[in-house]
Amino acid sequence: MAVAMAVTISATQPRTGFPPLGIVPVWMLIFIAHGMAGSLFGRYLPLVVAAPLALILSFVLIAYPAAFEPLWLRHMVAGGTSSCCALDETFDWRAAASAAVLALGVIAAASVAIAASSRLLTRGIVCLALLATGLVGSGRLAYGLPAEPATPRAADQLVCSGNAPRLCVWPEAVDEITMIRQNASEAWRRLRQAGLSVPGVITMSSAPEPGSLFIGVGARPTPDLVRDAVGEALMPMEPPRCAEAGSHPGIDASGPVGSWLLLTAGADEETAATHYGRQDAATAVKVRQASREQQLAWYRHNSKALQDCTTQPAPVPSAAPRRTAGETA
Repeated sequence: MAVAMAVTISATQPRTGFPPLGIVPVWMLIFIAHGMAGSLFGRYLPLVVAAPLALILSFVLIAYPAAFEPLWLRHMVAGGTSSCCALDETFDWRAAASAAVLALGVIAAASVAIAASSRLLTRGIVCLALLATGLVGSGRLAYGLPAEPATPRAADQLVCSGNAPRLCVWPEAVDEITMIRQNASEAWRRLRQAGLSVPGVITMSSAPEPGSLFIGVGARPTPDLVRDAVGEALMPMEPPRCAEAGSHPGIDASGPVGSWLLLTAGADEETAATHYGRQDAATAVKVRQASREQQLAWYRHNSKALQDCTTQPAPVPSAAPRRTAGETA
């Protein structure tokens, strides 16, 4: 376990701090619980049965709950450590506590079964009681948790600076703040020049305050990634609730609007095609050939279509006429 942690930390090279060490005892408890259960099988079953049974059950307990619903079942056996956490998230310790409680129940039950000298019936009752206690306690802790047991990171950890726009980044990204500011500011100005209302604060927090724009970039973003994130930040994060109960005609505008925002923020057509597909990127290129007022009207109409279930997407506006050599700008 120590070697695995050392290799992981060396490969990821965290900028500040280390992974929460509190998760290590949880890993060890799960490891010991599997080992104790396997030892119990080996004590009371023929070796030719005990060895494959222990291996198969360990695999089933780790792999299958992650594929079942309800989703919180997976945290009882794995602690939710396989997918958490993004830079703007912090670990929900209920998941780890759930796995630890079940592991302790298994360890206690296996210890009694192996070491106790009481009658078989008495040992069986005590073991079942300990195992049931672990299951109930683990289930109560895990109940209702999502697939990824994470909560938004505290905003007071953000490092903020500058104005127009004000930029707030996590401590892990401070070394890149100059590059982030340069490219985020460029995209921000382009969007405002296009007539869009863009918040004056750009933040890496996924729970932004009102008047803030969330950019979901990691600790080592590239210039292109920063510009793309600013453009896409103006897209709705989720479909409207009405879409759950019926049709959502505005969904057809999602790709063209997203592509148009990327292009307006400074991305090229290839980037837009990578994000939304070549057809939607080509549609956005055609929209960009219209006048500024036409583009803005198209964007506002389709933004409304993305947020309700009644507005139909707007068609591509006609291209603005080109000026001849004799016309003045």
